[in-house]
Amino acid sequence: QRVSRRFFCLYLQVRVSQARTEPMCVSSPPASDSSSDTNPDPSTQPPQRKCSLSAGCRFKMERLEQALDLIGLKPTDTQRQLLRSRLLVDATGTVAFADFESLIRELFKPQLDELFGTQSGSSFTCDDLCSLLESPTNPPPLLSDSDDLEEMERLRKEHIEALREIKRLQEQLVESQRVHQDLEEEFSKVKQEVKVGAEESRALKTQIQLAEEAQKQARGMEMDYEEVIHLLEAEIAELKTQSLDHPAPKKEETEELKKRVAVLECQLRKSDAAKKSFEMSTGKLLSFVENVQEFLLESHGPTKSFSAGDVKVGSSPHSIPSRYRKSHGTAASLAQEAKELTRSVRSILEVDCK
Repeated sequence: QRVSRRFFCLYLQVRVSQARTEPMCVSSPPASDSSSDTNPDPSTQPPQRKCSLSAGCRFKMERLEQALDLIGLKPTDTQRQLLRSRLLVDATGTVAFADFESLIRELFKPQLDELFGTQSGSSFTCDDLCSLLESPTNPPPLLSDSDDLEEMERLRKEHIEALREIKRLQEQLVESQRVHQDLEEEFSKVKQEVKVGAEESRALKTQIQLAEEAQKQARGMEMDYEEVIHLLEAEIAELKTQSLDHPAPKKEETEELKKRVAVLECQLRKSDAAKKSFEMSTGKLLSFVENVQEFLLESHGPTKSFSAGDVKVGSSPHSIPSRYRKSHGTAASLAQEAKELTRSVRSILEVDCK
């Protein structure tokens, strides 16, 4: 907009300058020239053309100097400098025609007498300059006008370039706004995912604590069952030894002893089955804890350090069978596995309590 306003102001300035250089009024010859011709004979005088330039008309200094060259006056550099110094030039580069006329009569009086002679009919008047300044066949070039036109053309090109730059910047602004909106949407999605991940992490930590407690209880029960099995084996061995040392008992005692042996063997089988069940549950529990630890390490970085009593990978006295090791799963699959493992451990605890 500033370029357009400057372009328009310069255009108005050029139009005003051109209007000032055009003839605006009609005037009669100066009084000095008319007084020199007293009662002339109309038949002997050549037709006089009235000067159409008044004292208020203004012209470019270059055009007036060119008019001097055309009428035969060849001012020197000193005269040109003196002429320019004594004339008042306005902001548009023009001077008053009346001031110019009086000044050349003063500075170039000898040259005017040589060119036009001393006769009244051939003396220099303002009509000589009028005919040159108003001649349409020899229009002088206006250097300032051509410079203004070049300036206008340059400003017009700058205006076009500025409009293109504005359009390009507007397109960049729209693109940056679109990218900003996309980034905001992506940031909202990431925040939501982080929130969901934090909730899943808290749920998994709670399940890990429950699994650790169940593992401790299962370890204690396993030790109790092992102790019972050892006691039963020792009692069976003692009974066998007693049966070998003592003479053959009576038939009733033998039957009673067989019943006791059958009961002890049944209890032994139950203890073996319970031991295998505890081993399977312990293997599943260790596998679950290992999967949960690896899932938390991959998702949220290193978890808290475990105490010396916690189970770590490879620290169990019984190696985990390969069938209990599972690949990494999602949080949902781990949660489902934890539920199933909890039900299994609780069922074993209920059977043991009975």
